[in-house]
Amino acid sequence: MSGYVLLKITLTMTIGAVVILECRIIEIRFHGFVGYPVWLWRSGGQLPILMICTLLDFVPGGLENQRTMRIRLLLAVLAGFVESQNLANGLFAETGSNAGFVSRINQKGFDLMANYLGERVKRFLGAGELIFNISAAVSPEMRITLTSIRVTDFDAVSFASKMIVISGKGIAWRGSNLNVTVLTSFHLNTPSGELTGSSPLSFDRTNVELLLWTGVNADGHLKTDLVTCKVAANNVELTLAAADKSIANYLPVIMHFIKERIEQAICPSFHAELVPVVSNRLMNTPMSAALFEHFFVNYGLLSPVEYTDTRVAMRHRGNAFGILRQGRTRLNDFRLPFRAPPLNEGPSSDKMVDFILSNYTMTSLLFWMDQYRKFDYEISRTAQNNTAIAGYLKTDCPGDDICAGTLFPALGQRFPGGEVIIKSHTISYPRMTINDGNATIYIDSRVDAFVQVASLVDGIDEGSLEFLVNALTELILNEDMAKKLKGGIHLPIIFDFEQSSSEVVFEKDRIRISADYCYGDSCRTATVAESKDNAIDYYDVVQG
Repeated sequence: MSGYVLLKITLTMTIGAVVILECRIIEIRFHGFVGYPVWLWRSGGQLPILMICTLLDFVPGGLENQRTMRIRLLLAVLAGFVESQNLANGLFAETGSNAGFVSRINQKGFDLMANYLGERVKRFLGAGELIFNISAAVSPEMRITLTSIRVTDFDAVSFASKMIVISGKGIAWRGSNLNVTVLTSFHLNTPSGELTGSSPLSFDRTNVELLLWTGVNADGHLKTDLVTCKVAANNVELTLAAADKSIANYLPVIMHFIKERIEQAICPSFHAELVPVVSNRLMNTPMSAALFEHFFVNYGLLSPVEYTDTRVAMRHRGNAFGILRQGRTRLNDFRLPFRAPPLNEGPSSDKMVDFILSNYTMTSLLFWMDQYRKFDYEISRTAQNNTAIAGYLKTDCPGDDICAGTLFPALGQRFPGGEVIIKSHTISYPRMTINDGNATIYIDSRVDAFVQVASLVDGIDEGSLEFLVNALTELILNEDMAKKLKGGIHLPIIFDFEQSSSEVVFEKDRIRISADYCYGDSCRTATVAESKDNAIDYYDVVQG
């Protein structure tokens, strides 16, 4: 006959700022907010998570030698941040799907981008760079060529930079009150011959507007690019030197030529200097990202980027998926036994960026991990290269040591010199629920314990069983779960600046992750990143 002990363990993983002092604490580092065991996102920080294990109850019942336990894993989320990303695929979703998560850039974020672009304008104009070379025939007998040499004067104090969202159209950057003088050379082909010279060309109270739009490009990346460039020049003057009096008669023609082509003179430099920066810093993300092993997350959009008066929003499919191999073919497997629930996005926060998540993304990752048997365990001397574990599994041990034989005297008496082998397997994929102040992940596992000698084992008491499972959970399961979920969920990089503060808020059926960003000297002042979850306990991380 074969003797064995059956255990059914329900693991409840709760995310929230809760401290259980009597429990062992394991620190987990996220990559991504996020790209962490939970979310990541971008900007060079880490999101620490504390994993705490405590035994809540022990319920006898069922068959002889069968026990049910409930173990709660609590994750206390500290404020911090994350990195994310990579793997460019254009992924599609069926009509009528709900978003797994929503990403938003609020007006506060565009204000930071406007400041950054304004400083860039001041740098390139301050360095004397406004490059243009315009040539056109103004009549059958006359052709004008105007070429910039260098910027001789720029009023950096008066210049203003602003970025706004135009509802339904895109994002607009506006540079206003541009006062700049450029030394230019000109060449005129006239009926009377060629005339050349150089003169200062002044643009006063000039306004420049770049209209930008974000979409998925050919290589499967989300990218922001220029739609139009408009220039409104209120006062344009070309000052001729005394030596250029010979062309004074042509000055009205030259000024008309310049005003008609003012955008050709100004837009190329602003396009070259600003648009690549916006494309790299704003919503530049692939449509999927590698997590760990063969698991990925789908950033595919359910609809075009949404532009409103105060923010830009993107609704992502947000499912984790696996890659299957059929011969030499790799297939993205999106099959799931559940759909994304409706997601109530709620109002914008006071931060620059918001991510609003339902339980769909994390649950789909747990589903695929379960499909690949990532939550099945074997605890034995050969499976774990750990002398402490090997000692626990012995049926007898010397002195005051604790082992399986100490906890279960029947094992030591009937099978001296033996070892216990414990195997667990999930009976269903994990589920996740989100409530005010916490998120709970339920993992149901069946644990089978075998002795290497075949015989019925009696004399196992509840207290010994509780101690053994609790000890083995701390020594093996917690550590293994920490390793498997270390990469966490990567959120897309939609605002590529250094993160300065963040908050994680758990609300009914959603998690909101929000962050502020900075650049340059503004990042060197001390800031506080706080995790707010409607609980009494919270943690502050001060960075300076």
